[in-house]
Amino acid sequence: MTRVIKAGGERVVPAPVVDARARAAAIVASAEAVREAARQDGFAAGRQDGLASATELLVRARAAAAAHAAGAETELRRLAVRIAEKILARELALASEAVVDVVRAALAACRLKKVEVARRIANHMPPPRREQVAKVCASQGIEL
Repeated sequence: MTRVIKAGGERVVPAPVVDARARAAAIVASAEAVREAARQDGFAAGRQDGLASATELLVRARAAAAAHAAGAETELRRLAVRIAEKILARELALASEAVVDVVRAALAACRLKKVEVARRIANHMPPPRREQVAKVCASQGIEL
């Protein structure tokens, strides 16, 4: 058995013990390196999973927001038409001259199928207003 003398010569440690300690230190260092590499791999994998989950959540949220906006747009159109109908009905009830203006504007806007448009307008009017619509149509060369 070989003996190794440490610095200062106070203590003598057998060579196999020194070799065993050196191997143990190398094994521990290797194990620590493997542990650190595994920790970093786990961290990277967890980060990727987290990013994928967040991305999926954002995509679903954006799709839901787009669907909500599309639904709101349809509802807003319906609301706008209902408001316009109420305003028009009120205006027509208040001013009989407005009927003539509305009919002229509608006929001008709908150059095609004027007769059909005029009949639809006339059908929605009370009898006194219907006569006014008929006069406007007749002045435009349209027979109801």
